[in-house]
Amino acid sequence: MRLNTLKYFYERANGQNLSFYYRGPFLDKFTNTILDVSNGSAAKMNQEGIGKKVSFMLVECFQNVLKHGEGLNRQENVRQDEGMFSFKSMPGVFIINSINFIHNHEIPRLEKLVAQVNSLNEQDLKELYLNSLKNNTMSAKGGAGLGLIEMARKSGQKILHHIDPVDDNYSLFHQQITISKMPGVGADHAILLQDSREFYKRMTKENLVLLYKGDFSQKSILPLLELAEHNAKDKVESHRRAIRASHVTVEVLQNISKHAKSTEDPESRFGVFMLGKNKSEMDIFAGNIVSISEKILLEEKLEYLTSLDTIELKELHRSTLKSSLRFENKSNSGLGLIEVAQACAEKLVFRFYPYEKEQYLFVLQASI
Repeated sequence: MRLNTLKYFYERANGQNLSFYYRGPFLDKFTNTILDVSNGSAAKMNQEGIGKKVSFMLVECFQNVLKHGEGLNRQENVRQDEGMFSFKSMPGVFIINSINFIHNHEIPRLEKLVAQVNSLNEQDLKELYLNSLKNNTMSAKGGAGLGLIEMARKSGQKILHHIDPVDDNYSLFHQQITISKMPGVGADHAILLQDSREFYKRMTKENLVLLYKGDFSQKSILPLLELAEHNAKDKVESHRRAIRASHVTVEVLQNISKHAKSTEDPESRFGVFMLGKNKSEMDIFAGNIVSISEKILLEEKLEYLTSLDTIELKELHRSTLKSSLRFENKSNSGLGLIEVAQACAEKLVFRFYPYEKEQYLFVLQASI
């Protein structure tokens, strides 16, 4: 059940200030969107002195996935799955994972190159990069090789990787880049490479497009909305339904922004967001921590909303809107939830998972 996946993701990302997974489609215009998503932890990273490195690595790694996908599509136009791109932010450390398809005949070259760059120090890497650039010693896919060398130089850490066979022609190349406040030293983050592989399998099986756990302040919502809107237009046949999907996404994201628990930063709100595809529908998931009193209130509202038919929802929306316009119970009208329920193709699905003492993880599913 996808709601359980959202809960699993929330718990797995415990201790991470920001966690993001995206399973395509990969477009060049999303490069800046990816950077915008990471801006939720940009101030902290800048304080730790790794902000510029993180921005460079995000662009380099995302472009690397993009180039591989374009190369395969030009050659065969058979791969619908383009791989995955993800990153996590923790105190003093930023991890970037990427997954892309490669031809099996490329494996020896890649393995050799990764082993080579991992064996060199900073000065040797610089010389290798300059020599490769000068002599054009890389293959027709040389940009990828130069990029790998440059990522090793900029990160100051060994590049972790793994190769999973897919069939006789293709394999999945998993890559992990670590940017640390103290280059060359620190904890072993190899477990996050395994996490990336596991989430990719799970997201592929459940046809999930996006996972996000982090800040839901207004500045963080816009890039998530851009990714959601593109996937809605790509999936939903009707233009009207695509607009409804965008509207519901906005309401769901705004709801987290409004109700999620504050952290030490009073302007930050933390929750979890998930986007999936299901036949001809888009499934939008959201979650945040609530108290017992909030649980009781939400449960009552949602049970009532899910008991109503289309006509009853329309009448409830009309009366609630009138009350809101007259400033009656405006702060707690539930108008947003009513509009989400109206726009959905199916009944809202929700669940409260016990989280910590007197707290629950509230998760909501809306299908368009």
